[in-house]
Parts: sequence; structure tokens; C-alpha cells
Amino acid sequence: GANTTVSNGVVFNHTGSLTLGDAAADVLSFAGGVTATAPSSISAAGHISTSGSGALTLGDSNTGVTLTKDVWLTTAGGALHVGGWIEGTDTGVNAQSLTLNPTSAGAVNVDGTVGVNTPLKTLTLTHSNAAMFSDVVKTNASVVLTNTTATHDITFAGDLSTPTLITTNSGYNIKLLGANTTVSNGVVFNHTGS
Repeated sequence: GANTTVSNGVVFNHTGSLTLGDAAADVLSFAGGVTATAPSSISAAGHISTSGSGALTLGDSNTGVTLTKDVWLTTAGGALHVGGWIEGTDTGVNAQSLTLNPTSAGAVNVDGTVGVNTPLKTLTLTHSNAAMFSDVVKTNASVVLTNTTATHDITFAGDLSTPTLITTNSGYNIKLLGANTTVSNGVVFNHTGS
């Protein structure tokens, strides 16, 4: 359905596949939080969110997330954790984009690679209390770092490869720690942290 609403917390304990939305306009609201680490695979599309302190946890070391359309992952301050890899399904102008927004109170952790086999179009971090991308990140258009709490870190621990890297006039810190960081267009670091 275009609108899925679950008022209590959800844990997907089944070990088959999980499909969360099939269109970019879909809205899936899990007010009490959502955890999906048991499914064998996860496909996502549209706006997936939690409310209050509800955490959003998708995937683990054995389960990745495949974006079939553009995806927005949002919490109201709860932790936002993707435990496995993230891949798109299309290339070029039809590539999928991912937006992460746990607000200023929630941390982002992406444990696996992002877009290694099928790069995302754009990866956007709208806001966070800190963000950690632990492995390789690839996009075919841009990485956009809109905001994060002042003095807190946005860390790319693995290699980052993107044509465009955009930062904003906010007090967060950026750490590019991979052995190979590649940005093909000019970069202006507008953030005011380190």
C-alpha cells in the first residue's frame, strides 16, 4: 500500500525476504521503532520512518538493503543503523538516492559498503548527532552533508568515491579516513568544524 502505519514497535523475525515499499512516494511509519536483521534480504523504496525515540535498524552482516526506488530513512531522534551493505538497482539517471535523517538527536551508523556494485545517485545526510560510514561509499552523482550537531563527527572510515562532495556552513567535523578518497569535481569545505 501507499501508506503503511504501525503504532507499536516492530521486529521482523522471519528469515525470508522483506520488501518495504515499492514506489518512491510510499510512506511506511513504524512509530515505536523497527528492527529487521533476521530477513535474508531487504528491498526498500519510499519514506521509512520512526517516531519518538524509536530506532530504525535494517540488516546485519548477512543481510543488505537494496534500494529499488529513492529511499528516505528518518527517525525523530532514535538511532539509525544499517548493519549490512546498501546497493542500488539502476545506473545512470535512473540510479537510486538515499537520504538519512535521524535529526540532531540520533546517530547514524552504516556498517557495510554503500554502492560498491551499483552506485547510488546521491547520498544525503540531512542531520545527525554523529554519522559513521564504516566501509566503502560510492555514488555516481554526489554526497551531500547538510548538517550534523556542532563538534560531532561525520566519518568515512573506508574509501569514498563520488563526483561531487557538498558541505554546508555548520559546525560539524568531517573525517575522510579511507586509503583512497576520490572526488572528481572541485570541493569547497564549507563546514566550520574540523
